[in-house]
Amino acid sequence: MRSDARRMIEGRSALNSKFGDSTCDSLWPFLEGVKSKNDAAREALLKHSQQRLARMTKKMLRKYPGVLRWEDVGDVLQNVLIRLDRSLREVEPPTPADFLALASAHIRWELIDLSRRHNGPTGVNALYLTPATDERGSRRQVDPAAPDEDPLGLEIWSELHARIEAMPDGARQLFDALFYRGLPQPEAALVLGIPLRTLRRRWKAAREKLMREFGQGMDLQGFN
Repeated sequence: MRSDARRMIEGRSALNSKFGDSTCDSLWPFLEGVKSKNDAAREALLKHSQQRLARMTKKMLRKYPGVLRWEDVGDVLQNVLIRLDRSLREVEPPTPADFLALASAHIRWELIDLSRRHNGPTGVNALYLTPATDERGSRRQVDPAAPDEDPLGLEIWSELHARIEAMPDGARQLFDALFYRGLPQPEAALVLGIPLRTLRRRWKAAREKLMREFGQGMDLQGFN
């Protein structure tokens, strides 16, 4: 994951600096300390950001019903902070937006690892798993807008997140901003440094491509 984090940071040089100026001013001094390889600054950055990261973790955890059954926000966040601390020793996010994108990636990677552990053939969810097909053999509908109300078909959720993670950078950044982080489209466009019209066009294409590839009969709602 360390090389992935470096690649992601290097690939986000087009981020619009207004995002950092308008919402994350307080992060700038800490990021300057991280650039100087100051251990105390890195620890201070994580401490200062902990509440924000907890909110992000809580929101993203709801997208993983198979993990939400067994893990709470605090435990997931603790592992994310360990991952992020290691990553910040290797990469230097140039802006607050880059730091939050890096944090979001580590939350997603931690949740994917937990999902594989819980949803695998020897995982705890195997004891309670309801088949992903109904009595007619059709794949069940998955509603990402309310995953905590749909504990069925957990293996479908694991496959969904794995497919999103394997997407090209541009499409994955759209899902990260809009689906996982839940940013409004105008703010996501600002963060990604693209016009709103372009974001809407690319988001529509990315959603449709995922639905086509994910399997016949799969109706993925909530990707708006």
